[in-house]
Amino acid sequence: SPPQVESAGGPTLRDPGVVPVFFSNDDPATVAQVVDFLARVGATSYWKATTSEYGVGPAVATAPVMLAEAAPRTIDDSAIQKWLLGKLNGDDPAFPPADKNSIYALQYPNGTTITLQGSRSCSSFGGYHSEVRLDATHKNLKVAYTVVPRCAKGIDTITEPLSHELIEAATDPYPFSAPAYSSVDGDHVYWMLVLGGSELGDMCQANRSSYTKFPELPYAVQRSWSNAAAQAGHDPCVPVPAGEVYFAAVPDLPDAISIAGFGQTFDTVGVAVPVGTRKTIDLLLISDADTGGPFDVSVTDVRPNQAFLEYALDRQSGRNGERLHLTISSVNPSPRGSVAFAVRASLGNASHTWYGEVSQD
Repeated sequence: SPPQVESAGGPTLRDPGVVPVFFSNDDPATVAQVVDFLARVGATSYWKATTSEYGVGPAVATAPVMLAEAAPRTIDDSAIQKWLLGKLNGDDPAFPPADKNSIYALQYPNGTTITLQGSRSCSSFGGYHSEVRLDATHKNLKVAYTVVPRCAKGIDTITEPLSHELIEAATDPYPFSAPAYSSVDGDHVYWMLVLGGSELGDMCQANRSSYTKFPELPYAVQRSWSNAAAQAGHDPCVPVPAGEVYFAAVPDLPDAISIAGFGQTFDTVGVAVPVGTRKTIDLLLISDADTGGPFDVSVTDVRPNQAFLEYALDRQSGRNGERLHLTISSVNPSPRGSVAFAVRASLGNASHTWYGEVSQD
């Protein structure tokens, strides 16, 4: 069965209200484009495809907040939270009052570096979303916000991560106090370790084909994970561009294993191959329509330049319904005790990747 992003029981935003916030030292032309994007994206079929199955309705943007103050050159997320709470708890007249559906979309201009838990914007992350809790006068309301730094030139470098963060803020608005769609099912928990996260946007962010434009919107956006599409055997990263045929090579993982990551130990499903041994597993080839010919399959370590495992396929290509046989040899111990591998299916310019985990214990 395919991965499923599970809800921890927290709420999603039924009627998201996006509040764009800009600083005085931002570029006016860029501001105008971001405002236009936010005014349009929430009513598109793109937004519906990525959010509606999780109980989220159309997103509506307010008039932008145009601040008189300039953004600092460097700011940490802890200071961003303090600043935002000051504005909202202080009933700053420039800010629309928050409600349970609010997402404050904070736009930091070129020249501002943002730090988050020791990481720096643009080198370690391209955006994030989080939450603050207002004071008792404001009924201790929880409020979602997004932060997208400017990492390169061009509006698409803003709207791609912004679309990612808006989807996640709507489907997992309170990731610390009341997480919603935030974690992949236990049998596929290694996807979270491979991708660096398991919210809906995270699950598709490593696939370059996830970044695209659709005719209804003249801005680049990121496709996002659909549990329903994955369960039906279709491309889980939606919306699917017209005419695209989904195909993949899915590893049949036979063993119960334990793996370490994010300071925790997870019980999951993988392949147990102690150092000095080998094991052969099946790769099931799937497609949701005729691919017009066989597609190629390759297997590599997720992290390059490792020498822990060796892979050998009995065939390099095949069609829907066929099985390839993958022999995994465990040649050197990994410090983690396990190794993630990627199974890539390719045909022409299209490719899709599935993941697996090998325990060496």
